[in-house]
Amino acid sequence: MSLQINGANQPTEWFDLSAAASDVCFNLDGDFVDAVTVQYSNDNAYVKASTSIRTDATAYSTPAGPLQFPFGVAKFVRFTSGGVWTAGKLCVPRFSVAKDATGHLFTPTTQQNITAPVTA
Repeated sequence: MSLQINGANQPTEWFDLSAAASDVCFNLDGDFVDAVTVQYSNDNAYVKASTSIRTDATAYSTPAGPLQFPFGVAKFVRFTSGGVWTAGKLCVPRFSVAKDATGHLFTPTTQQNITAPVTA
């Protein structure tokens, strides 16, 4: 996965919203080939169970924004498309700054692949 949707991939990485204490605004930029949808999950696992993923009803076929995730909507979010994108075409999600619980500025980053060590 990556931080954008292009011909080589479909979903982006999961972005971690769990530290946000305010709405998180975002834009979808690029030269779209197919509609892009937003997926949410509260599953803390790096590889999420399919039953923990919800897809927003709104699909975006052209650049859009500013849009926002209301505070507390989900811990993780990613962007995906069902189509096969031609080379050179892409969609790039861009986040604006939000606030964390201490009032400091916060910008979502990708979920870290932290797997507990096996101690057997």
